[in-house]
Amino acid sequence: MHLFKKKYHSLRNEIESLFYIKALESSSEIDIQTLESKGRTRNDLLDRNYNRKIWSSFFEELKDRFPGLKIKDITHGQQPGFSLDVIIESQLLNHIGASLNIYLYVSALLPYYALLASDSVKIDRSPSPFPSERAKNSGFKSCNIYCSPNELFEPHYSIIRKMVLDHFLDFKQIPMEILFEKFPGLRTDEQDVDKNIYEAVFAGEIDNFFHLKGDKSFPKEDWY
Repeated sequence: MHLFKKKYHSLRNEIESLFYIKALESSSEIDIQTLESKGRTRNDLLDRNYNRKIWSSFFEELKDRFPGLKIKDITHGQQPGFSLDVIIESQLLNHIGASLNIYLYVSALLPYYALLASDSVKIDRSPSPFPSERAKNSGFKSCNIYCSPNELFEPHYSIIRKMVLDHFLDFKQIPMEILFEKFPGLRTDEQDVDKNIYEAVFAGEIDNFFHLKGDKSFPKEDWY
């Protein structure tokens, strides 16, 4: 774990130089006076321990806000940030599963977050009553990813987005075209090269083969 943290620390300058150029060309500087008036500094934005406390508070408040929904903290030990899964709807009928989810990723490396809505369908082509056999069977999975609210996810998406902005001051949302863009040479471990910025900054659980529908309901200035 120490080696992993050291690796991310050494990559930080590279991530910032690559990512800021792509995602912050038209964004404004963080308002330090505003942060200080709320008892925070620029360094607080990038302090994992500091942000972990905020994340814990945010997570508990989110569960209180949506008591009828299943909300899972899917942050894992090597992730350079925090993530959760909000299950809006989930159905399983005759080996066909459908679900509506909202995934939130908050970076501990940079003051950015990603809020993705997922509309997915999964079909087991040759179902088996035995779990070990089901894992071996081929299946079909389709998933549409949205990065702005639509009729499937309102009002949950907008409420969660507002809560993020209330807790993580001055964090910016990353646009879809930046989120999944690859930067050659950007590494997150010994083996993986050519990581996209989403994996490098968030390292979440969204599969890369999902079909992406990055609808742009938000104006550009609200994306980052």
